[in-house]
Amino acid sequence: MNVSAHERRHSPRYATHGVVAFTPLGRASIAAELLDLSLNGAQLKLATADNISVGDTVDVQLSLDGTPQVNARAKVAYLGGERCGVEFADMDNHDFDVFAALVLMLEHRQRSQLFSPG
Repeated sequence: MNVSAHERRHSPRYATHGVVAFTPLGRASIAAELLDLSLNGAQLKLATADNISVGDTVDVQLSLDGTPQVNARAKVAYLGGERCGVEFADMDNHDFDVFAALVLMLEHRQRSQLFSPG
């Protein structure tokens, strides 16, 4: 039985934009744009996906306007053209606290847009 990526997700994703430093271990950093975010991962738009493979371990530093930078270790879970999905594997406690607050802020923003009078 085939299970789509959407069905495998454990947490909802929230559309957002931000700057990401995407660094495959042992290689140079690649410029990336944050497209969406969840507690478990993110979708990025990479400047180049050359020499990147599903399963690669990467360091990700992400920030949104007005929020502190978050550092995480992740695994590449998806590659398609210039799009890359990463699953977070490790984050220190401080970064996780900042990150969890950021995801909560995105959730509240989405809910307020859904329920605001139009």
